[in-house]
Amino acid sequence: MKRKAITFRCEVQTPMFLGSAIKGDVEIRPPAIKGLLRFWWRAMNGHLDIRSLRQKEAQIFGSAAEHSNKSSFDVVSNEPINKSSIAVQTLFKEYDISDFDLRKNRGSDRGLAYLFYSIDLGENKKRNFILPGQTSTFSITLTSYSRETLDKVSRVFVVASLCGALGTRSRRGLGNFRIIGNHSPNFESINDFKNYLGKCLVLKDQPDQKNNDWSVLSGAKIILGRPSAGSNTWINMLDDIGCEFCDFRYAVKHKKALTPIFGLPLKHAYGTSDNEISRRSSPLIIKTIVINGLFYWMLIWLHGHFLPVNVMLNGKSGCRAHPDWILLSEFWRKISRLKNSVSIKIDSSLNDNE
Repeated sequence: MKRKAITFRCEVQTPMFLGSAIKGDVEIRPPAIKGLLRFWWRAMNGHLDIRSLRQKEAQIFGSAAEHSNKSSFDVVSNEPINKSSIAVQTLFKEYDISDFDLRKNRGSDRGLAYLFYSIDLGENKKRNFILPGQTSTFSITLTSYSRETLDKVSRVFVVASLCGALGTRSRRGLGNFRIIGNHSPNFESINDFKNYLGKCLVLKDQPDQKNNDWSVLSGAKIILGRPSAGSNTWINMLDDIGCEFCDFRYAVKHKKALTPIFGLPLKHAYGTSDNEISRRSSPLIIKTIVINGLFYWMLIWLHGHFLPVNVMLNGKSGCRAHPDWILLSEFWRKISRLKNSVSIKIDSSLNDNE
């Protein structure tokens, strides 16, 4: 039986930090794409119970368990990144991110500096990265013997390109990419984008599944916006929303017990009661998207438990508590009131637009 295939040509939208088998090099490798697809496949299947999720995931992606199936599809990266698209200096020097003092929340570059701060620390300063732009393109081919599997995985890749990113700080604006060419989901309006998501996702109102143990899109929230002035660039978009985020975090910096909801670990020593869970990604994704030729910043608040229900946060003083969503809720309300912002709730009402 002949394998079916589909090739997506993509363009890097924001600086992308990825590793390589060769130290100091940067490449888009199939394992990174498979990891991205696995995460967003789970996110798109919030209607399943955990047992069904694991069974279906193993059928598609394979499993390390004994006697389990191999992956039902393959990923081929068949267009190496052009060497001219690899930056020759640090991210902060490349984009002149220099006017900031994050301790005092000052400076015109504080938004970008806050989103990308870990990139300017220690060994990260030495890391090469892929510059964004029309010359920074790559191609990904998905293959499978099953047309049904290929269609499902292809749909996941499209959603991942819209909602996700690749590499370091992928939830804070870096590593964004978009599909270009034949399979590009072009949108003329935000409403087009919303309707497209409704067609891609299985959105069912199931009260017994509303508190997922993994991050899901069903029940998630999205806000899109853009500044009223400035250039139509990813830099302007991320600086705009980055300043909002930085200003909010500075205003609530004294509420340290509530900040773990933005991600773990924290340098003021919040951990968890489970030694095997030392890190937790933020449920808040900050990224860019292009609609009808215009850049927008986009926030996604993924639905689901931040930690398993039996795991608690351990504070430096010995206090223990469950994660509290109050700060994320406050930030969300603040951003939803901004001029030129549009809110979307990802629920079954999106399917009504089909």
